[in-house]
Amino acid sequence: MSPTATPTDPVRLAILSAIARAPKRTSLKKLSEELGRNHAYLHQFIHRGTPRILPEDTRLALAHRLGIHEETLRHTMPFEMAEAAPPPLQLAQSDAASPSSHEAFLTIHAIDHPSQGDHILPWSVPASLFPKSFSVNALKLVQLPPSSWNSVTSSDMVIIDTSDLDAMRAGLFALDQGNHIRVRHLEQASASAEDIIVSGLHDQQYQTLHSHLSILGRVVFQASLFPQSQSAAMA
Repeated sequence: MSPTATPTDPVRLAILSAIARAPKRTSLKKLSEELGRNHAYLHQFIHRGTPRILPEDTRLALAHRLGIHEETLRHTMPFEMAEAAPPPLQLAQSDAASPSSHEAFLTIHAIDHPSQGDHILPWSVPASLFPKSFSVNALKLVQLPPSSWNSVTSSDMVIIDTSDLDAMRAGLFALDQGNHIRVRHLEQASASAEDIIVSGLHDQQYQTLHSHLSILGRVVFQASLFPQSQSAAMA
């Protein structure tokens, strides 16, 4: 996994999903410290691929703290294969699709925002990708401008949960910035705190008032779209 990679394998997605659902607010930094590691350990594991696979003792301890089965955090195949085989994304099924296809997939539409235009088709994603606690109507598809996610230079597609605007559970959120949408890591110390810590590109941080942010929703899935090379386009 490259230094700018984003999570696609089931283990990394399971960790982020468990943090998002945790009844008690936590974060990658807090969990790393509870595991006896440096504060950036899990952030590097999730977003940079280091280490490629969690050590056995760390995997067991992390599963216990997240309240999930330890097998959820076990790679069942070589990570190179898992990294190359993210959950399939398909165009939304037509109305003529069979009932079984609607049972297996969720149709997610683009968010209503000036930056999205009318060219983004709905996605159908495996229903098993999201816990039953997610509201299907609250899930929206967002296309981001270049460089809005870490230092990836191509456009990214994210799925956000528009029903979750709670920065007390630290995580990645989509922010409405007028003519475009950006993704930033947000963390709010408490319900009474007016300030939110915003982490931007290259882990740069600043504080701002909650009222100064227009939060669209929590990011629950991300995929990178890389531009087609000239040679491929001419083939």
